[in-house]
Amino acid sequence: MNKSIHPIYYTVTVCTVRKNIPEKEMTYNRAGHLVVAPGKGPKLYMVTSQKEIVYVGIAKQSLAARLRYGFNSNGKGGYYGYRWAKQNGRYCVHCWQFDEKIGMEELETVEAEIVFLIRKSTEKWPKHQTEIHFHKSEKYHREIAARLVKILRIALSDSSTLGNVWKK
Repeated sequence: MNKSIHPIYYTVTVCTVRKNIPEKEMTYNRAGHLVVAPGKGPKLYMVTSQKEIVYVGIAKQSLAARLRYGFNSNGKGGYYGYRWAKQNGRYCVHCWQFDEKIGMEELETVEAEIVFLIRKSTEKWPKHQTEIHFHKSEKYHREIAARLVKILRIALSDSSTLGNVWKK
């Protein structure tokens, strides 16, 4: 993994219980454009609820496709979907898009380090984390994980840095 690659940061909101998100509940940037993680490619995302990180995941398909799969899964093939998607509440999905050169095993390593950092700082696993994959971790994996958690915690502590996340 190239240590100099910086992710692109996106934020979207989702409402549970409904499979189709009304237009008025989508997130817009300050210019009024819909904000979504574009297309395929490696992504790492964290789901928050009430300023708490409740899930960490990775995807290589579009974020919309990954969320749709997690919302609509019913156990066929052994995957039951997102546990958090079956709970009432508001969730915010924070997504970082990485360069295509990054492999999914590299992202799984960063994902595991993020989950470990959450466990270490809160003494709890993320509330809706149901699985994690461990691979050999290098210093740069831990540095990237720490940087992403720090960015998200700063954004959560100062909602003005996220823009209008829950636009009505």
